[in-house]
Amino acid sequence: MPVQHKPLHIQPKLSIAPHGIRVSRQESHIFDLFRLRTVHQVGGSFNHAFWAGDVLRAARVYPAVWHACLSFAALDHRAKKPTAPEVDKKTLYAFSLLQHNASIRHMVKIAQQTSPSYADQETFMLVSMLYTGLCCLQGDVAQAAEHARSSILLFYQWRFWEHRHQGRRDHILSPGALISLISLYESQIFGRIRDVPKPNWYLQGNPPAEPAEPYQSMSEAFVDIQPMLTAIFQAFPMVTLPGDIAKIEDYDGTIREYKSRLAVWSSKFKALLDTQPDNASTKHGAIQLQLMEVAVYVCLHLDRSLGEVSFDHFTGSYARINHLSRQLVDLEKESEAKQGIDGQGFSYSMSVAELLFGVGRTCRDRLIRREAVALLRQWPRRDGVWRPIVVAAMCAAVIDLEEGTWYEARSIAPDVCTCVHEKFICNNHRVGRLELKMSPPGQASVHFRSVSDVRHQREGLTKAVPMGEARAR
Repeated sequence: MPVQHKPLHIQPKLSIAPHGIRVSRQESHIFDLFRLRTVHQVGGSFNHAFWAGDVLRAARVYPAVWHACLSFAALDHRAKKPTAPEVDKKTLYAFSLLQHNASIRHMVKIAQQTSPSYADQETFMLVSMLYTGLCCLQGDVAQAAEHARSSILLFYQWRFWEHRHQGRRDHILSPGALISLISLYESQIFGRIRDVPKPNWYLQGNPPAEPAEPYQSMSEAFVDIQPMLTAIFQAFPMVTLPGDIAKIEDYDGTIREYKSRLAVWSSKFKALLDTQPDNASTKHGAIQLQLMEVAVYVCLHLDRSLGEVSFDHFTGSYARINHLSRQLVDLEKESEAKQGIDGQGFSYSMSVAELLFGVGRTCRDRLIRREAVALLRQWPRRDGVWRPIVVAAMCAAVIDLEEGTWYEARSIAPDVCTCVHEKFICNNHRVGRLELKMSPPGQASVHFRSVSDVRHQREGLTKAVPMGEARAR
């Protein structure tokens, strides 16, 4: 009797790349680095599911994303091992450049579409963000800012925020997470780079309902508050410009709407905290969200009729931002030490540097604002476009101008100066506007205008700011 054999089932090997792409051994190795290491480091406390889930799926479907992820992973690994042999670093750079060029070829095809599909749009948004990170890792901050600016312009052209609540079934990337990522970069370059649209989309649509249930995760709370923080920071000239200069249409009504939304968010966030265990796995995200909550609160409760004195009412809030940031510095250094990272890591996480910059720029307490600069210089990770040391340099320049250079050397006539040296900075001598101007790689300058300069349309002063990096090769 013949031997009966069970049917042989051969499981096809799951392809890790988009259809039609043959994967080399080196590409397979670098993609393993990306999916096993990079995605867990770049997402920060809130976007782990987006990077470890959505982005990996997109890399297996969209060729432009596949090549951009490989390029980013190679340079990110190179940056975190600055003491590696030079030949290894050159090999990684050559590989990254090859993958970047391949990604660009696919992006050009998308750009040529007169009516890009939703898949094309989400591909373009994500890859532009990856290009921003690539340029940062190479030390080309000017090009990084340009990629971020381009993606923001398309975000507005395509009205991409409308996808938040449409319940689309044809997306690979979470619309909410992708929008919060764009919002992060919007907050970092608006007000520093020319020709960036104002983030005016946040209040469009129906206001949120009264809180019924707490947030289910820190990530859910983050996706709600990040666009709110960006919109509030940039929609109002909250830094030093009084109401007689920066007139805002329906300011009171808009403030009421933001306060209502913050109240809903705070209630849901507090309920979430009450259910969370007090351990290291939740502490990091909780502190970051508390920082954002304090920053939004300060912005919404400034009394513009009081001029510079209004900021003095929030000295306690500024001190709390410093206190929470100091805890995060310790947590970050401990985390990077455990991971064996000996170079400055890169992240698409919430930028603590931006909040500390706000303290240094708006607080008039000499000790608190200097502590913010010191914390910026200690921050171990790069969250987005600007290195913390560069943000610290801009912040220190603001302090130097307000407390020294302008007070000692610049006339503000016909305005009146009421400064008291080393004790009080009058509103007319505060920095009212600043614009970062990129120079050759590693160089930049910041153009500062005081409140008085803005009022009387005068030119301000320009100070050089070292970018703290050179182009990587």
